Amino acid sequence: MAFQEKFKRQNTRHSYRVIRLWEEESAPFLADNALLPLATLTRSESPTGLLSEVADRIGRIEELDRQRNISAAAEILGGLRFDKNLIRQLLREEIMKESVIYQDILQKGEKIG
Repeated sequence: MAFQEKFKRQNTRHSYRVIRLWEEESAPFLADNALLPLATLTRSESPTGLLSEVADRIGRIEELDRQRNISAAAEILGGLRFDKNLIRQLLREEIMKESVIYQDILQKGEKIG
């Protein structure tokens, strides 16, 4: 299933290419602010250095709402690879807390618990 390149159901057919982020170079993902969260999962000789670079680039985003949302997404995806203490050390938690993504997760958790 991991190597499938198409999805076909009844009268519809969709072709696609699977991208394994852990095999991809970091540079293209670091070059585009919208891809910064995905950069946390890309190939790197120094994963901690990669996370630090992502945090630095997020810190340079001028539009605060966009910065918050990208930071929250980077923290969530980064959590698949990095220890939460390292993520908190490099990415400012207060920015994430103001993100609409973080607020949505928090509200859903409050409803459940």
